[in-house]
Amino acid sequence: MGPHDAIRDFQQRAQLFAELWSQAGYPIKFHSYYRGPEEQEDAFRRGASKARFGQSSHNFGLGADYHFLKYGWKVPKEFWEYGDSLARYVGLESGISYGDANHIQLPGWKAWKPYFLV
Repeated sequence: MGPHDAIRDFQQRAQLFAELWSQAGYPIKFHSYYRGPEEQEDAFRRGASKARFGQSSHNFGLGADYHFLKYGWKVPKEFWEYGDSLARYVGLESGISYGDANHIQLPGWKAWKPYFLV
């Protein structure tokens, strides 16, 4: 399995994650699948990210953020907790444990960093 396979694996799992949210009656939209150097550094400077370029799964196509089509980000904590459960169910991890509840990523994504030209 190569880095492109890891990206494809993440995307398929993310799609299943989105389908499960839709089945539950709460469709979501992904954003920030990929952040290049400028976008990541800008997010860091604005305080929208705790990571600099090369330190985020977004920089490798192995992470994404999401929001709810009907509610945006203003949802009860239980939505994010359910999202964490769904992420684990489809083989992903969420950022709920470090205050980034609307983030999902491929577990072990850092192992892929050496295979990408950054």
